[in-house]
Amino acid sequence: MGPAILYLGRGRAMDERERPSKNDAFLALLRAGWASLHIDARYPGVVVPAPFSSQAHLVLQYGRNMPLPITDLEVTEAGVSATLSFTRVPHRTYVPWSAVYAVSCTNGCGVFYREDMPEDVAVATPTGAGLVRSEERRVGKEGRS
Repeated sequence: MGPAILYLGRGRAMDERERPSKNDAFLALLRAGWASLHIDARYPGVVVPAPFSSQAHLVLQYGRNMPLPITDLEVTEAGVSATLSFTRVPHRTYVPWSAVYAVSCTNGCGVFYREDMPEDVAVATPTGAGLVRSEERRVGKEGRS
């Protein structure tokens, strides 16, 4: 298997050399509307409500014009902090960029960071290329120079 194929938009493939940083991808999608971070909530430094802290694939949504406004959204080189609503109850959250393995938005655009995907998570790519399983990901990592 060659270098990881990543997707931006509806099926537009990009290789790792073209891929923006997680921070840049998130800010670009956030400017366009809502943006989601796909995270490993078990990662050190992640702060989410306890019932969600053991999830390998947790999706957090952010936006400047959400039904429940996020008034304290802060995006830094280290990560994202904000008070988010979980079943309409506000919780302060923090996500270091190292816990993020995909950045997406509501129209299907996004960037996938395969090398940061947890071993126990499998995802389907938007082009229908199939399910990426942990064994395939390890082979992809070892095959890179």
